[in-house]
Amino acid sequence: MMKSAWILNASIHKTTLNCTQCNTNTTNSSPQTQNEQPFPSFTTRRDLLSKSINLGISTIACLLPYSHVSIPPAFAAEYDSYANHYDVLDNGTLSDVFKLSDLRRILVSKAHGNVLEIAVGTGLNLPFYDPIKVQSVTAIDISDGMLRIAQQRKDVHVPVSFKHLDASQVVNEFGEAHFDTVLCTYSLCTMKDPELTLNAMRSVLVESSSSRLLLLDHAASDSAIVRAYQDFTEPAVTALSKSCKWNIRVEELVKDSRMNLNLARVQRSLAGTVIFIEAFPETKTT
Repeated sequence: MMKSAWILNASIHKTTLNCTQCNTNTTNSSPQTQNEQPFPSFTTRRDLLSKSINLGISTIACLLPYSHVSIPPAFAAEYDSYANHYDVLDNGTLSDVFKLSDLRRILVSKAHGNVLEIAVGTGLNLPFYDPIKVQSVTAIDISDGMLRIAQQRKDVHVPVSFKHLDASQVVNEFGEAHFDTVLCTYSLCTMKDPELTLNAMRSVLVESSSSRLLLLDHAASDSAIVRAYQDFTEPAVTALSKSCKWNIRVEELVKDSRMNLNLARVQRSLAGTVIFIEAFPETKTT
């Protein structure tokens, strides 16, 4: 394990994993957003990241997801017990150091219309919704404890309805092509079947180039050495981080042709292990 950590540390120094530029993709067909918000720069924290990685900082970061869907009921009860403490974990010092809250803010700012938020947890994203752009938010989670905390938030400026619901059941609940935006942060990595959940999220998205699928999550790095380290440590990380599987191939799942999605923006941070994805439906032209 220590040897693997040393190899990972060396790779970060040798590779060009500038986290503000790593694997950014732009699709010309995507509508352009005025006053595009820049991503937070991690360049000045590169040394901190490379030194911290030996201490398992990425493993600790994997403790950050605050909501869990598509998992056994026993886990829902477990997260009920975490609800009162989860903001400290998810929005504390580590989040500030690596500007994870900034990534949330930027992602949520892209939401518009009628929004479905998957795994809302304690509602950390809710203050970031723009009341000018967003008509309503439907927030789902399988943890009643998390939903209770989310409902108590006072810094919310858009209409929000909360529902106890597994993400895999959204099509049955709402029907297809129902939402203008579907958003999920730091929760896909905890799901029993991420592909099934993504397919469900895609199904409830309105078939329009203006619709948005917005994801921010832990993911397999685009660096082969870092990804190998993630694969090697995945069993231990999953066991220690409340079922967070930090090596999911999120980008590959979204790019799957069966999803019929175009990528408007892909951004990686923390040596490629955190991924920001903005995608929209591939509509047929007549």
